[in-house]
Amino acid sequence: MNVRHLFSPFSTTKPTSKGTGLGLFISQNIVKTHKGHISIDTKEGEYTVLTIRLPLAS
Repeated sequence: MNVRHLFSPFSTTKPTSKGTGLGLFISQNIVKTHKGHISIDTKEGEYTVLTIRLPLAS
């Protein structure tokens, strides 16, 4: 799967009848609403790291 599409709505690695593919799309919107940043680092078959950075509340 292309990493660029992971945050797109309805992008999923599951069969069509097993999910909507909205999880990362919604998560990204929540993080952006809080002025944060979400990123992904992956090496197929080895690891995937999803990093969420949120600013400290003042």
